[in-house]
Amino acid sequence: MSVEYDLVVIGGSVEGIYAAIAATYLNARVALVEQGVSPYADVLYRRAIARIGDGLHQCDNIFPFATQAEFSRLDLAQAISWAKEICATFSAAESRIRLATLGVDAIAGKGEFIRLPHLAFQVQQRQLRSRAYLLAMGSSPVAPSIQGLTPPDYLTPNDLWQQEKLKTLPQNLLIVGGSPLALELSQSLNRLGKSVTLIVEDERLLSAEDPQAIRWIQATLEAEGICLFTQSPIAQVQKIDGKTWVQAGDRAIETDCIICAQGQQPDLEGLNLEGVGIRVEGKRLHLNEKLQTTNPRIYGCGSIAGGYSSPQIARYEAQIALHNALFSPWVKKCDYRHIPWTLLTEPNFARVGMTERQAQQRYGKDIFVAQHYFKEIPQAWILGQTTGFCKFVFRNNGEMLGAHIVGTQAAELIGTVTLAMKHRLKANALAELFFPSPSISEILQQTAQEWQLYALKRNKIRRHLRTQWLRWRRN
Repeated sequence: MSVEYDLVVIGGSVEGIYAAIAATYLNARVALVEQGVSPYADVLYRRAIARIGDGLHQCDNIFPFATQAEFSRLDLAQAISWAKEICATFSAAESRIRLATLGVDAIAGKGEFIRLPHLAFQVQQRQLRSRAYLLAMGSSPVAPSIQGLTPPDYLTPNDLWQQEKLKTLPQNLLIVGGSPLALELSQSLNRLGKSVTLIVEDERLLSAEDPQAIRWIQATLEAEGICLFTQSPIAQVQKIDGKTWVQAGDRAIETDCIICAQGQQPDLEGLNLEGVGIRVEGKRLHLNEKLQTTNPRIYGCGSIAGGYSSPQIARYEAQIALHNALFSPWVKKCDYRHIPWTLLTEPNFARVGMTERQAQQRYGKDIFVAQHYFKEIPQAWILGQTTGFCKFVFRNNGEMLGAHIVGTQAAELIGTVTLAMKHRLKANALAELFFPSPSISEILQQTAQEWQLYALKRNKIRRHLRTQWLRWRRN
């Protein structure tokens, strides 16, 4: 079969651009159809604005002795301009000129798959024929289904980060959703001086995550002044005397603006997926462990399969799909055990591997949970960031099964733990790895040393022999 490309990537998301560039490094002929928008600019923009809020919060709390100090407040317009500069810098790194320099045939426009006379992706009167295709369009906010709520009456996170919308945002905000994005957004806006109410339909936040870690995050949000209601599905929204009222559970809440952050859904419209044998149920694309769709020549990665996908998970999936599409689809399979996940509130929450409950279900009593608190780390006191803990889940032989960190710089610390787990290093290796002192990273060593102490107490024979040896030497 004569083809024009080795791989056609459909979607301008961060994982799509990553896959296209990586394919050129493997000497593949690649086309990138820039369909949809990249959510990465929104991620950078949110993090830059959140950084402003973090700075203001630290100014108020880091120096407890400076009760009369007056800290300068950045104007929101200045903060927005600074955030836009950061986004522009990194958008330039992914520009069409750079892609063309690397050998990627970048094509703007929307297209669809065609089956006859040959499988191809048709865009701008062109039929792109390739050995394999990769769907990486990213996702868009889920439209809420709430009685009385229509599109002009609410904002989505994508709307919010437009410069004019953020400048004119009213004081009292109601955020709907228990997604990671909703939690991060609530804290950022609260720290920028807004009055925030967060409505969550589920019994608790992020029910799949470690309960202890999520309780810490929830307590922090509430302590900062965010009004958080769980088990509160929204029944309806009404306008009464020019004011917006929301019925959430058995409460009636007045607000100036509703922000819907209930999650993301993949952008699958208009691709003619069913016409080329790809099974789609609702808004979910079915992928196997090799990231193939039901058409074996078409792959998917990132949020295209439905649900929330962080940038690092999306890039990992793009790497797996790329290898399978270009070389051997029977070799590479997805294994998420060594891929970290982060919640970028402050304090951060980061985890990798199994939760304590998952480890108990699989190994029973053959586990040990080591835990250490940031308040026992000198550098945390210096930074004024003593909230949080580090938890490692080990087997009794020292094999590391999982790690959960709630605290300052947790998103940075989890990388060291991930590397240790990927290379199957045991607890002793981490306990005997000396970090700079004072530094936040000392918490990793001190948590691993909890296992060493446990192992010593558990091995009664070794402890007895050591006691006898020292007694003999003293005499």
